[in-house]
Amino acid sequence: MPYFISDQQSDCSGWATVKQESDGSYTTMGCHDTKQGAIDQMVAVSISEDIEPGGEVSTRTGEDRSKMKKSSVAHTQCATSKPAKRTAR
Repeated sequence: MPYFISDQQSDCSGWATVKQESDGSYTTMGCHDTKQGAIDQMVAVSISEDIEPGGEVSTRTGEDRSKMKKSSVAHTQCATSKPAKRTAR
């Protein structure tokens, strides 16, 4: 399942890298002081699993702060750090 970043996880005081589970919930993979730190981890684990990074989970609803449902999140795409292939001239 895809990885995202969020500043809304109850178990992190800063930015979290989260994994979207099959039931639509999000599991915290790591906590970071900076948004860039969370992005770096999201990209690294996504590349290692050969999946597209999910981006930022920017909103959510409901009382359970540890479980965010698919229907209540908005995603922003994030560029990966995979290098582009170059051709010789």
